[in-house]
Amino acid sequence: MTSITSQYKGWTLELRPEGDYCAVFALTLTAPDGRVKHLNTAGNTEETAFARGREMVDAEIELAA
Repeated sequence: MTSITSQYKGWTLELRPEGDYCAVFALTLTAPDGRVKHLNTAGNTEETAFARGREMVDAEIELAA
């Protein structure tokens, strides 16, 4: 399986099947300005991992406000 990419509020979420510990997926978040954040324990399903990524994006946007 290769990476799966999604867009959310201008951010790019890239999901990869290479998580750490008990997670199956890792996630890379790229902000519109190019900042990158990595989450090695994104989740065990695609749905959970993308949901966690969206939560992180929402938190980043709120912190920047």
